[in-house]
Amino acid sequence: AVYKPTIRLALRFRKTVIALAILALLFTYIPYRQLGSEFMPPLKEGDILYMPTTVPGLPVAEATRILQVQDRLLKQFPEVNTVLGKIGRASTPTDPAPLSMVETHISLKPEEDWPKRIIEEGYIKNMALEMIGLLESDNIAKNFPTTETSAQVERKSRWSVNSWIRDELLKGNSLLSIRRELANELVETVSSDLISYLNVSGYLAQNSNEKAEALLKSYEAAPVPLRRTTFEELTKEEMNRVVNIPGMPNWWLMPIETRIGMLTTGMKGLLGLKIRGENLVELERIAIDVERVLGSVQGTLSVSAERVMGGRYLDINLDRRELARYGITMEDAQTVIEFAIGGKNITQTVEGRYRFPVNIRYPQELRDDPEKLKKVLLTASNGALIPMGTVSEIDLQDGPPMIRSENGLLLANVPVDIEAGLDIGTYVKRAQGAIDRAVEAGEIILPPGYYMEWSGQFEFMEEVNKKLEVIIPLTLVLIFLLLYLNFNNMTDTLIIMLSLPFSVIGGIWLIHWLGYNLSVAVAVGFIALAGLAAETGVVMLVYLNLAYEKRKKEDQMKNWSDLAEAIIDGAVMRVRPKIMVVSCLIFGLLPVMWATGVGSRPMQRMVAPMIGGLITATILTLIVIPVIYSFVKKTGGADVSDNDAPDDGGNV
Repeated sequence: AVYKPTIRLALRFRKTVIALAILALLFTYIPYRQLGSEFMPPLKEGDILYMPTTVPGLPVAEATRILQVQDRLLKQFPEVNTVLGKIGRASTPTDPAPLSMVETHISLKPEEDWPKRIIEEGYIKNMALEMIGLLESDNIAKNFPTTETSAQVERKSRWSVNSWIRDELLKGNSLLSIRRELANELVETVSSDLISYLNVSGYLAQNSNEKAEALLKSYEAAPVPLRRTTFEELTKEEMNRVVNIPGMPNWWLMPIETRIGMLTTGMKGLLGLKIRGENLVELERIAIDVERVLGSVQGTLSVSAERVMGGRYLDINLDRRELARYGITMEDAQTVIEFAIGGKNITQTVEGRYRFPVNIRYPQELRDDPEKLKKVLLTASNGALIPMGTVSEIDLQDGPPMIRSENGLLLANVPVDIEAGLDIGTYVKRAQGAIDRAVEAGEIILPPGYYMEWSGQFEFMEEVNKKLEVIIPLTLVLIFLLLYLNFNNMTDTLIIMLSLPFSVIGGIWLIHWLGYNLSVAVAVGFIALAGLAAETGVVMLVYLNLAYEKRKKEDQMKNWSDLAEAIIDGAVMRVRPKIMVVSCLIFGLLPVMWATGVGSRPMQRMVAPMIGGLITATILTLIVIPVIYSFVKKTGGADVSDNDAPDDGGNV
C-alpha cells in the first residue's frame, strides 16, 4: 500500500530520484571526514596491564617499595579483584625487561559485579544551576557566566563525591547505606565548591559567605542517578589520578594486545616513535627532545622516551705493568674479581629432587662501595698480599642499560599513550605536525643518518591500508565477474554494480552515529556489505527481468506506460521476499551489536557497516534500481520510444 505509490512516484520523477541518490552519496562524505582511524578497537580483555616506566638507576630497595605502594593504591578500587606486580626481569632470556620497567597485572571482577558508584554526567551541573538560581534570587551573586560556573563546579565536585563513594565502599559500607548519605554529602560538597569558586572569581557579594551557606544548606537534592564506571574511566581517569608517582608516567594497557605488539614491533603500548641512528648519546638527546615536544601535543596522556644511556657500571681497569711488577697474572686477578664481586658457582647441593648451586663471593658489606673494593687482596708471586687499588683503577661510569638495534642501526623508542576516545590516526597527524614544526624551528636537531618513524598500531594500520588498496578493488572485480557469470549480460551486471556505492551511505552514517573509528574490522564489514548489497540487488533485478520478459512475450511492451507497469509489477508484487531476505540478514546480525563480552568490540565494528548499509541498500534497491532499470530498458533495445518516456513531473 505504501511501496506502490512510492515506486510510481519515483518513476514519475526519475531524474530527481537519481539526483537525490547521488546527493545523498556525496553528503555522506561529511561524516566520513569526521571518522577517526585505528588498527583495531580495544579488545576489552577484562584485565589491565599497568606498565609505568622510570629512569634507569633506580635502587632495588626503592623499586620494591614503589611497587608495593602502587599495588596498595590499585587494590582500593572495588572493581579490582587481585593485583600482582613485577619489576625487573625474570630469570629467563625471553624477558629482557630492565629494572626501570614495572609490569603489574590487574585482574578485574566481571563487569556485572561492578558497583554502581559513578554519578551520571550532567546531574551535578543541573544541581549547580539550581543553586545558582537560589543565590541570584537572593541577590547574593549576579552577573556571572552560569553555564561556565556550573561546568567548573561539576568537574571538581564530581571527582570529590565519586572518590568519597569509593572510599566508603573500601571501608565495607553497603551501597544502600551510602545512597542514604549521598544526597547530604553531595549538597555539602557542591555548595562548598560553588561558593569557593564564586568567591575566588569575585562574583559573590562581600561578607555574604555565611548567608550563601545557610541558603544552600536548605537545598533538597533529587534522587542521585548512579551507574557503573567504564573501562576507560576506571583506568585513564580514576586510576591515573590516584596512582600518580612523580617520575613514573602511567601506562594502562591490555595484557594480550600489549604482548603481541611488543613481540611484533618492540614498542611498549599501542603507539610510539622509533628513532634510529648510529650513536646512543645522540639518540638519547633526540628522544628527550621528541618527548618534550609530544608532551605538549593535545591528546597526549603519557610520553616517556627510553633512556638508552643512564646505566651505572663499575669499571676495573687492571694495570698490566703493576701486575707484572708483583708477579700477578691477569687470569689470577680476574679470578679474584669474579669470586669477590660477581660470585662463582663452585659446586651444587642435592636436596631430595632439587639441585641448588653453591656460590662463593664476598659479603655485601665488603663490596658495596668502590673504596672497599680497592681493599680486595691479591696474592703476589712471593706470597705478599697486594690491595686491588694498587694494581688497578676502580670507578663508576655511565653506559647504556640496554642496547636495542633494528635494521642495522641502533634504536631508541619513545612510547606514547593517548587519551581515551582519541583515535590513533588523528593523534599521529597532530603529533607529526608538531614534530615537523619543531624540526623547522631547531627544537629537534636530526643529524644525517638519523630518522624517525611511527610504530605500534599505527605501523599495523599503514600496512593494512596498503593491502586494502588491493583487496577492495579485487573484491569488486570478483563480485562483477560472479554477477556477469550469473546474468550473462553486461547491462544487468552494471545495474547491480551501480547500486553498490549507495549501500555505503547507511554504513558510514551508522559508524559515525555510534562513534566508531575506521579500522580493519570496519573495512571487513564494508567488504562483506558489498556482497550482501549485491545479493539484495540480484533479487530485485531477477523479478524485474521476469516481469519485463513476461510482458514482452505477451506483446505488451509497446510504450513507456507498458515498461513502467512491468517495472511496477516486478518491484511491487515481489516486495515481500526482498524484505524477508534483508530482514533475515539484519536480525541475524543484531545480536552481535548487543554483545558485551571479551572481543565484542571488533565484532561490533564489523557488523555495524553491514546493518547500516543493508538498511539504505534496501531502500535504494527498492527505489533506485527500478529507476536505473527504466533508463536502461528505455535506451537499450526495448521497443519503447524515448518520446513516450515522461520528463520529471509527467504521468506514469
